[in-house]
Amino acid sequence: MQIVGTASLTHFLVNDTARVSLAGYDKNGASYPAGPVTWRSSDPTVLSIDTAGLVVARALGSATITGSVGTVSDSFPIQVAGTRHRWPITANETWTLAASPHVVKGRLAVGGAGGVTLTIDAGATVQLHYVTVSGCGQVRTDDQPVGCLVLGHRFSGASPTLLVDHVTVQDAAGGAVILQSTSRFTPGSSALSVQRMHGYIATMPAGAAGEFPLGGTFSANDSNEVRLTRDTLRDSTVWAAGPPWIVLDPIYIEGPRQPVLTIPAGVTLPFAFGASLVVGNNGPGGLRIGTDGGAAVSLAPRSGTWAGLAFYPAALASAVTNATLDDCGNYGSTGYGQACVSFIGNFFGTAPTPVFKNVTIRGAVDVGVNAIGGGRFGDGSANVTITGTHGSIGAPIWLWGSSPASIPSGGYSGNAMDVIYVIYGEVTQTETWPNPGVPYLIRDGLGIGHAANPRLTLDPGVVLRFAPGGILSVGWLVSGNVRAIGTDSEPIIFTGQYDFAGSWMGVMVGPYADTTTAFDHVIVQNGGADDGQFATGFRLAREMGPFIRNTLVQRSAGCGITRLSGSTWTTDFTAPALGNTFQNNAGAAQCGP
Repeated sequence: MQIVGTASLTHFLVNDTARVSLAGYDKNGASYPAGPVTWRSSDPTVLSIDTAGLVVARALGSATITGSVGTVSDSFPIQVAGTRHRWPITANETWTLAASPHVVKGRLAVGGAGGVTLTIDAGATVQLHYVTVSGCGQVRTDDQPVGCLVLGHRFSGASPTLLVDHVTVQDAAGGAVILQSTSRFTPGSSALSVQRMHGYIATMPAGAAGEFPLGGTFSANDSNEVRLTRDTLRDSTVWAAGPPWIVLDPIYIEGPRQPVLTIPAGVTLPFAFGASLVVGNNGPGGLRIGTDGGAAVSLAPRSGTWAGLAFYPAALASAVTNATLDDCGNYGSTGYGQACVSFIGNFFGTAPTPVFKNVTIRGAVDVGVNAIGGGRFGDGSANVTITGTHGSIGAPIWLWGSSPASIPSGGYSGNAMDVIYVIYGEVTQTETWPNPGVPYLIRDGLGIGHAANPRLTLDPGVVLRFAPGGILSVGWLVSGNVRAIGTDSEPIIFTGQYDFAGSWMGVMVGPYADTTTAFDHVIVQNGGADDGQFATGFRLAREMGPFIRNTLVQRSAGCGITRLSGSTWTTDFTAPALGNTFQNNAGAAQCGP
């Protein structure tokens, strides 16, 4: 004999039912009528069975069903693990971890005259299939938030998981779904709909967003928001278009599994005050926003301003494409001031290089882009616009220990201060500084030199402004060279931060300057600050031939060009054939031997 059933007897849940029967066989294995059957359960409190073979799961545990015909019988053990919820919940109820998983299929009414709270115990697993939940969200007396489906606890306990399959939450208060701590949606969740909610759609740790149940609708809610709270993303995930995301806190992207957060084309992503995306701070992580040719991505404040994006040394290959970043930079957590976007290197060769292409940064606080310790724009960056920057600095780009060579094409005007700040400028490898359309402000002077004999090439139209006491030093203590070759329509300009004679020291070409150094179609103005030895626009340490041509030296507080003693000089830089011009200098056009 063998017990057979109308439903699976191996995966029973509390409240499940099944009809069983006893099949008889003769000695040859052919079917044989079993006759009247007597049914018995080893533990009726776990499994009950009536005379007709109807099995009902009453409680968690295990029991054995036995069917007997005369002296012949068969037994079947059944494990009851989990709970199926079939009836309306009209009083406060807790779905415990011990009774997990909790499975609902069809409509489950949660509510009552005085309001009803359904609590899901820490660590429990819940599966909702084609369920409508309404009338929930009463004010609670514990420390849990008001909502309909509230999972986990902010501070303690194992976190439950939730499978959502065509679930509607309606006519309720608070949050339709609230995930806390490490609570997550079970993979495969789909079609969460929320309507007529006196509150918002959902709150969850940012790491849960990748499994958000897509495919539902949201309508007539007080606030159409899916709120993402502080979290560290340790696995790659996608914040898909569709849900109305909002980021409430800093979100960190890093970890040994090298996670990458992808924000697809067309997503609008609001941020609360102080919220940010932080990439590769304590471990590898990446960020990819938008796609080339795709719909624009908008990163903007929920209201007021937000913190922005920060890339640290462990950032993996990242890209921001076809995106607009509005009103960011309100909170400086990097240690290098406030900026909408920060590229933070370690000053020793490890630095982030995210690609920014077709990106607009508007209304940044203090600085549009901070590039620190070697951080820079990645290869392929292009068409970047930074405008409307305001605050105590108000500049589009601030560089400290990072090269301007990576600044992409674009527009950098319309800010409170239209300059590219360069702090502690030192060129130790060959590079080219582009013309960004606004001046470079050199705060601490600029030195070009290294054992590798680096060359700095300046594109036509570049303007370098030097803060008081600043100097451009080429090959003074070690080899280096500069190629400053402008054009008639786009001369290269070296000047002071302030418009008066002697507002900076000038250009110093040292004894180790490479003979390929060249100044052609250059304007040097307002130099000649006296350092106790010289007051001059140019100071030249040795004869290198006519490497200054078609250059205007004006408003020097001393000489125009000074040839230092200790070298035999054959080049007269005032010779008409060189095309140099000297205007309104306090001293002679050319001084020295």
